[in-house]
Amino acid sequence: MPDANASLSEGRGTVVLKCSGGLANSGQLELEEYASSLNGWQSFFELTGDLYLQSFPELQGLDRKARLSITVNAERRGSWETVFEFVLLAAAAGVIGNRVDATAVWSFHRLMRWYRLLISRHMTVRKTTSNIEELAAALEQLATQENISLELPKSESVQDDQMVLPRVYVEDDGAVEEEVVENRARALAEKIDHALISGTRPLVFSCTQISLVPLDDQPLFQMSRSDRQSVFSPLSLPLPSGDWKAGSIQFERINRKTGRALIYFINEVNSLRTGPFYSRIVDKAVHDPDNIYTRAFNADAILSVWMRQKRAEPGRLNLLWEITAKPPASTLFDG
Repeated sequence: MPDANASLSEGRGTVVLKCSGGLANSGQLELEEYASSLNGWQSFFELTGDLYLQSFPELQGLDRKARLSITVNAERRGSWETVFEFVLLAAAAGVIGNRVDATAVWSFHRLMRWYRLLISRHMTVRKTTSNIEELAAALEQLATQENISLELPKSESVQDDQMVLPRVYVEDDGAVEEEVVENRARALAEKIDHALISGTRPLVFSCTQISLVPLDDQPLFQMSRSDRQSVFSPLSLPLPSGDWKAGSIQFERINRKTGRALIYFINEVNSLRTGPFYSRIVDKAVHDPDNIYTRAFNADAILSVWMRQKRAEPGRLNLLWEITAKPPASTLFDG
């Protein structure tokens, strides 16, 4: 029989966030940078830790808060050290203690190994490119290698999924809309990247070196101020070809004032819908009463259009589709 106390001890551990150089050497950090850093590491630990923990069938029915507890102990002065205390709650509750291989696969050290692999893979790719598709592909490759699913278990609620949070932008007329994340691996890679940027925020003014070091183990992460400046350029997507092509769409919503629309692509062979995607109708007729686009929207009908992808707008990552029901040449200057 597995030793329950051994499982419990394997399910606990500490990670020290160390800041050195600059203000940190006198025991100070900029409040905004420190708050951002704590928020970033919380997001990273919980986001990627849940990917690891939900791979255990025993844990898929548990609430996220019942899987992992992370607390912050009093900061240590020297340079600046903050201690994160990890408790894998299912070990403490005995949920997974009956597994024969519990200490081999279910432990603080195994969780740290996953964090270390993930950070290393992400940063290796990030040093060569800002392309979010390549970061997502690296994440998918690592997850497959480690037998970690990036998808939510069927028992999980999509509404409770903190890993695919929509981003918000403001329309020209002041209306607020949510940007739909089209690919889960890409959404996760983007969230991980944002967490690492926030986690290293003290490197801007407060310190010159930052690291995460589990006690009695090799570091999870180390970065200098110069490394941060060179690595974290804005994320990007491959530029589209800009070629027009024919297709069929269905509208989720239309803003007649701005021409923006949320659309689904329709496969005419089997009527499958993909999306939704953000678009802009470049035909000026969209502003007219009872136009072809609003008629299709009101009737929930499929509309044949010409469409092409355009470069993302400032402040947004997803590419934008331009669409028109007229031949493209006649609407070339409409938008």
